[in-house]
Amino acid sequence: SEIADQPKEKKLENEKITQFILGYKKYFRPDLKLTVEGWYKLFDNMIVRPNSSYSEQNNSGEGWAGGIDFNLTKRLTKKVYGQIGYSYMQSKRNNNDGVGEYDFTFSQPHQVNFLISYKPNKHWILAAKFRYATGKPTDEYIVHSNIFNDPDYTRYSMETTGRNTNRLPDFISLDVRADYRFQIKRLGMTAFIDIVDINNRLNANGESFNSITGKTFYEGIQIFPTFGLKFEF
Repeated sequence: SEIADQPKEKKLENEKITQFILGYKKYFRPDLKLTVEGWYKLFDNMIVRPNSSYSEQNNSGEGWAGGIDFNLTKRLTKKVYGQIGYSYMQSKRNNNDGVGEYDFTFSQPHQVNFLISYKPNKHWILAAKFRYATGKPTDEYIVHSNIFNDPDYTRYSMETTGRNTNRLPDFISLDVRADYRFQIKRLGMTAFIDIVDINNRLNANGESFNSITGKTFYEGIQIFPTFGLKFEF
């Protein structure tokens, strides 16, 4: 769409990303490892739309992102596997359209992951995972009522007053999974059930505005079970 929306005489250039990474690894035991990784990215020539009313885009965007990740991993020995991770990051963009620097869509400063897996015997593997993340950035706005000045046809409008200056609710999810492995001659089979967000909490990934009611509502999914059968030859 970036190419198709441009006038014939105007071509978009390639985006450019420069990335720096520094990592550290330490084994406390053969089955217990700590990994620390710091990173920084520079973004240049980013494709942006300077005016939301038009489809035309250009390469005036720039920005940066940086963070540090901590990960403690306990690999499977005997019956238990585990992993704990924490990340801190910031991501900023500037479209050079007069608005200035703003939080990028996926700038979620604090992220926590915890996974534990238990293998009681050669058939079963039981696992649980907890995930937390700061809510995604969202625009700040004010609502105007009865914009047509007609009591018989009341409609509302939303005026954006800040780009990604607010945040959606924090992301919190508890997931569980069970695998059962069995063998039929040379064919290995694994039946599994995986339930994402077992607490059935609405994790918002976006916000929409209803011009009839003048209210905003969150978009996202709640509990999401999947199941299936895997084959190994």
